[in-house]
Amino acid sequence: MFDTVIYVSGQPGLFRLISRAKYHLILEKLPGRERCPMPTSAHTLYVKDIAVFTTHEEEPLSKIFSSLRDRYNAASLPFNLSSISKDELFSLFAEILPTFDRTRVYPSDICKIFKWYNILIAAGITSFES
Repeated sequence: MFDTVIYVSGQPGLFRLISRAKYHLILEKLPGRERCPMPTSAHTLYVKDIAVFTTHEEEPLSKIFSSLRDRYNAASLPFNLSSISKDELFSLFAEILPTFDRTRVYPSDICKIFKWYNILIAAGITSFES
């Protein structure tokens, strides 16, 4: 199920790919069931193909989600992202991925990862391996 999760540039949240046609995609907004057409010209990425910069090599987002799932017992994150400072955000992310590159990974990237994790958990997706 994680293999069909898509990020659409410029759109909030995540989507599940339902169907492909010649000129559009049928997507389902997560965690609900609301379906919407998206032109094939829209910039889309499979979430399984996204990675985070580390000091050595890139770490796939699926491994980070798995680490979050294991740390928080497949539950939503217990903190409010809007009230966390940049330094707290970096320290929380360092607990999950200690080797992330602090010069190339921005606080907005970390917030997006945490939000996406909460969306996936709310949608019932807890297996992040391909």
